[in-house]
Order: sequence, then structure tokens, then C-alpha cells
Amino acid sequence: RPLLGVDRATILTYLAALGTNYVIDSSNLETRALRNRVRASLLPHLAGEYSPGISRRLAELASEMNEVESFIKAEARRLLDKLLIQPGGPSETSSCRMDVRGFESISSALAHTLMRELIARGAGDLRKIGRAHIDAMCRLARGINPSASVTLPGGWRLRREYDEVLLEHLEPLDTLPTPTASGREMTLRPGANPLGDGQAIVMLREITAHEPSLPATPWHPPSLFEAYFDAEAAPGLAARCFRAGDRIRPLGLCGSRKVQDVFVDYKVTVPGRKYWPLVVCGAEVVWIPGLVRSGVGLVTAASKKVLHLRADFASQLYKRSIA
Repeated sequence: RPLLGVDRATILTYLAALGTNYVIDSSNLETRALRNRVRASLLPHLAGEYSPGISRRLAELASEMNEVESFIKAEARRLLDKLLIQPGGPSETSSCRMDVRGFESISSALAHTLMRELIARGAGDLRKIGRAHIDAMCRLARGINPSASVTLPGGWRLRREYDEVLLEHLEPLDTLPTPTASGREMTLRPGANPLGDGQAIVMLREITAHEPSLPATPWHPPSLFEAYFDAEAAPGLAARCFRAGDRIRPLGLCGSRKVQDVFVDYKVTVPGRKYWPLVVCGAEVVWIPGLVRSGVGLVTAASKKVLHLRADFASQLYKRSIA
């Protein structure tokens, strides 16, 4: 490889001057290999009939391209360092998350090299990664689908999460627990109600409507992670995970909305939607902690007993779910 830029005649002249013998690898004379046919037949033909000195010029071109490639790689690494986002929790320590806002303005050559560097940084090598994989990754980063994904060799996947992409190994995707130990509804009791092995905790406190700590009318706290319900109007509150077809009647709006659409509006990632706890009253979703509450069970002047709910999320679940 160090002698690729030196032609055969120069090498033979140098060896003759030293009086040094050399060995020719007999396999280089076999014409079954394409590289041997190019060296033994095509290049001499091109040099003799069309372009004398073509071997030298090809070597010079290869040297220039190596310099260009080194420059683009250095730029891609600097850009990657700026775009990488710190892991959202222990489950992402072996993954790479990257901001792709404005990715469409990056030149094609730099974008392709950036994706190769992302794989090298996350997966460790580029084995079995071809041009088609890199093209698909760039299309995903430039596209408008906020939850698209590309499956890559070696068990890796690039997944879009709104303005970010996550290079992750497929195996750890289901490491986050479900919101309840059994996956079914869990009736909320006074005190701490841990969901999903502590990934989220819903605190429930029973208070009287005239207690000094109760917010002023209409009893809507400024934090979306807190909610007040009339105990008689919303009996038997429970928590569970998202189910297809779930709807909520948002407070202040007419009619209902799909919970799925609420998740999209708030940019909750597709994996996060499966784990986000919902508070329900019977079959109706009445509160999506941190996002929306319904008009069910509003506290009024006639309310006697009030249920104060507060949701605390583990940073791993919340940061991973919100894009």
C-alpha cells in the first residue's frame, strides 16, 4: 500500500540499482481476478491507446481524494460532536441520540459521512453497512415522518423521534417496564402509587374542599403534573397504560380527542406512548399526567371531598419519552 503511488518501472529500476532480487506472486498473473485483468490488460491498453501516464494520474487522483475524505471526516466528527445529545438514562448509555434539525441543509457528502461516523461512534464499526443503509438514514433524517425507522445490520436501528434520531440496539428497546406490574389497571390508593417499578409515582391525597392548601377556584393547579378531582364525581380513579382507541375530553374543548393525537401534539415518542401512565375513571381517560386533563370530576363550590393527584416521573422515562 505505501508504494501505490510508485509505478512498476520505477520500482524495478530501484531494485536493479541495489542489485536486489525479488519474487513475483504467481497469483498476480491469473486473469480470473478482475483486479489482475485491470492491471495486466486494461491499464496498459488505456496508456497505449488513449492516455499515456494514466497510472500516475490515477495515483495522484487517489491521493487527492484521500485528502478530501480526511477533510470531510474531520468536519463530520466536529459536527457530530455538536449534534450529539447526552443519554437520557441508563438504557441509552450504549446508544447515540442526535439532533437532526436543519439536516436537510447539510451537503450530501457531509451528511453521508456524518451518518457513518454516527454508526462508528455508536455501534463501534461499519461492518455490513452499505451505501443503501447510509442513504436510508439520510432520508430518515431529512424526512417529515416523526417516527420513521431504519433497520441496520448487526441488530441496530436508527429511529426518528421528531427533531432527533436515536441509534439503538434492538435488544434493549423493551427494558422500560410497563406502567403497572401486571399491565392492567391499578386502583389508586391514598399515598404513593408506584407504577412500572417506580418509573412513575402517582401520589393521591384526600382533602376537604375548604382546606387552606387547596388552590383557588376553579381549582386548577399551574402544574400539569397535578390534578384535583371531586371524589364523588370521579370515584374509583385508577392508572393504566395506553390502549389503542383511548380518547379524552380535554378541559375547555368541545368533544373528545384521541389520546394518540395528544401524544403526537406533545411530541411523545412512539415507545414512550406505551409506558406513559393514564389516569382513568371507569372506561374514560380523565388525566394524562404532564399533558392534558379532562373536564370530568371538576371541583366545584359544592364539592365536599377532593382527591389531589401528583405525578412524579423518573427522569429516564420522561426524558426518553418526550422528544
